[in-house]
Amino acid sequence: MTLKKPRSAAAALSVMLVDDEDDSRELVGELLRLSGGFQVSTFENAEDAFGSLDRSIPHVVVTDVRLPGIDGYELAARLKKDVRTKHVPIVAMTGVATPRATDSQSPFSSYIVKPTSIDALIAEIRRLVPRKSVAVLRHA
Repeated sequence: MTLKKPRSAAAALSVMLVDDEDDSRELVGELLRLSGGFQVSTFENAEDAFGSLDRSIPHVVVTDVRLPGIDGYELAARLKKDVRTKHVPIVAMTGVATPRATDSQSPFSSYIVKPTSIDALIAEIRRLVPRKSVAVLRHA
């Protein structure tokens, strides 16, 4: 893992990170900021994450699958039904190697099996939201 100087906040891709495990959420969030140069909003549950959409819409959502209350699958399904976020890619972080639904039925754009390297997560985020797409989304 290499630490890179963060880009300016105006140019940064925004990531919504949802994970109920404090240490994991804080570590992954900080590494996405420092190594990826992303603007990261962190949430410990799906309810708070969904509620934040009135303030800002992320470029990508990274969520743990197992969350208390509304789980990652339900959060993803709600995001896909919401006109504000139906276009937003959603990455599922899971300790289970096999997804619950088939790819055509899944609300997730991709899956990352935990534990994973931060470099793999950053690469997946960048694959899902190329830099030129960020500029288009900012002007939409």
